[in-house]
Amino acid sequence: MKLKILAEAAAEFYQTPDLQTRSKPDKAQTKKARHVCQYLACDAGYHRSIVGRFWGMDRTSIYYGCQMVANRIDTDPAEKLELKRFMEVVRERFNA
Repeated sequence: MKLKILAEAAAEFYQTPDLQTRSKPDKAQTKKARHVCQYLACDAGYHRSIVGRFWGMDRTSIYYGCQMVANRIDTDPAEKLELKRFMEVVRERFNA
């Protein structure tokens, strides 16, 4: 999984063009998209330090973002469904 492709797919899916700048966002939707990218990257086997380097953050911030997503999908079925839909978009991007 390439982090840049993942970030581009998230920017399109979550409609957050500022996600691609990799700057620290102020909008909640942009933060959510960034956290989902971090979660999927770590789940795919990327080390938090590598993910952090891509996003310009430290590994503890990446850990926090991953925990946020994990907690949301464990407690909210709508979040879990949204993540599944996003993963379909990501698969299409990687297969294209």
